[in-house]
Parts: sequence; structure tokens; C-alpha cells
Amino acid sequence: MIAIPATPSYKPGQVLNYQCALSALSSDPQDGGWQPLGGKPKTASLQVSPTLSPITGTFTW
Repeated sequence: MIAIPATPSYKPGQVLNYQCALSALSSDPQDGGWQPLGGKPKTASLQVSPTLSPITGTFTW
């Protein structure tokens, strides 16, 4: 989902980039909160293998 302001600064035909990465909500009392999955997370339970790469792309406005 992409939030679009009422008066966007984008012009028709402009190419925009996006990036999407997965994260998880941890209830750990010391390191709780949203954390990325994979890589080197603060919480071992959020470690996944292989490490997830963000999804990137472009679209024309």
C-alpha cells in the first residue's frame, strides 16, 4: 500500500522507485518492536535463512 498525498509532487509520466522489506513485531521486553527479518536481527527468533533481500522496482506515475 502506498499513501498518496492529496496534492502529490509527482508529475504524470515520472518514474518512481519503491522498496519493500519484510519485518516482524517482537514482544521481547528488552528489544521489542518492529525488526527486519533476516540479516542480523536483535532477536534470534527473527533470524531467517537465506537472508531476505528487499523487493525493489519502479513504476510510472
